[in-house]
Amino acid sequence: MRKLVATAVFSLFFALFAAMSVYAADIRVMIDHGLAGSRQVEFADQQPVVINGRTLVPVRGLFEALGYEVGWYPGEGQDGRDVVVLSYRGGGPGYPFREYIQITLGYPSIISQTTMMDQAFDNYVFTSVFPQTINGRVMLPVRYILDASMFFDFEWNEAERTIEIWSTIAG
Repeated sequence: MRKLVATAVFSLFFALFAAMSVYAADIRVMIDHGLAGSRQVEFADQQPVVINGRTLVPVRGLFEALGYEVGWYPGEGQDGRDVVVLSYRGGGPGYPFREYIQITLGYPSIISQTTMMDQAFDNYVFTSVFPQTINGRVMLPVRYILDASMFFDFEWNEAERTIEIWSTIAG
């Protein structure tokens, strides 16, 4: 009888722990929140999730809303892993810039290269929750991706359970 109770308690504990480490989050993602023209990012079939305290968002939904082009390169990364490349171009006459961010699924580092006025800057960001596929969608830890970008910043609004993203460049 003790074994049965111990097994039941252990199973309950394990189920609760698993539910806490991966859950569908009622999280909104806003671009230019509080400013004229602000908008909420709509995710069609996969909502953001929280895994081990990190919010992962569908890459295509968020980054296309931010103006990035999203490229998918299956099997072209290290050890034959799938790769996502985000590219962003902007600026005006005399001040062009571009940014490339490379993410390898299942790999802890995110690489970005930014070019402004013919000068290149490399940035490497390491994440504790790897980019991964969930329900057929590539999910990225939003904090680490935006940390790798030179053109966007963000803030977590706990009261509204909202990720607020804004451009750090004019125009």
